Amino acid sequence: MYRPKVDADVAYRLHRLAIDSPDDARVARGYARQDKALRRGAQDDRTWFDRRFSLGEEASMTEASRVLAQELDGLGWPLPKGWGDTTVQRTPALRVVDVSVDSQHVATGGRAPAELVMVGLHGARYRELVEAQDDLSEADRTLLELHLGATFLVQTQPPRVDIDQLMTTAGRALLPLRGEEEAGRVFLQRLGDTCLDQPPGEIARIASGFHSGRTDRLHRAWERGFFVPRGAKLIAPDP
Repeated sequence: MYRPKVDADVAYRLHRLAIDSPDDARVARGYARQDKALRRGAQDDRTWFDRRFSLGEEASMTEASRVLAQELDGLGWPLPKGWGDTTVQRTPALRVVDVSVDSQHVATGGRAPAELVMVGLHGARYRELVEAQDDLSEADRTLLELHLGATFLVQTQPPRVDIDQLMTTAGRALLPLRGEEEAGRVFLQRLGDTCLDQPPGEIARIASGFHSGRTDRLHRAWERGFFVPRGAKLIAPDP
């Protein structure tokens, strides 16, 4: 069902994202700084990346991707309807999940749990809805898609999906990192201002939970459809 596939072009695209936007919520904290320390001098970026890739990073990513594929198979959670064999790739540049719907390829951060990958796969069913939110940045749309995937899993509870396991792994992965709590609050406020149909008090409660790292508040948000854009409905569960 899952197999590892390390694509150098995908890895380079996400490397560039992390270099160009080090404060982006999707990328691994400190990646740009570490890359600069390794580089030690001016080089063409693709030349440098290919050298870095060939001198060990490809091998380490391949092994990490193999382990991830095994973890996903071990979960046994159902894929979205229409998805076949899925290729997976770990990359040190990412913090969360990057899903290519067309190629059914998933890239994820080196420390992102398998459960977060499943959230990303189910969130991809909302790609068209999320991309219609023109007032949001690309980073905000990616995070919104993940929260919609989690909302789907919590509300529909497909067979074999362990909701407690979802909350303790994917839930924690989607809370702000220590020192980034204010950014998490601002993210929720942007969603509230642009696309959510939620009263200010509810946005404030969920934001407070974000700030204090409370997965129970996040569970409440997913359970109640907090992240569903105004006027939209969740896709019906797969038969």
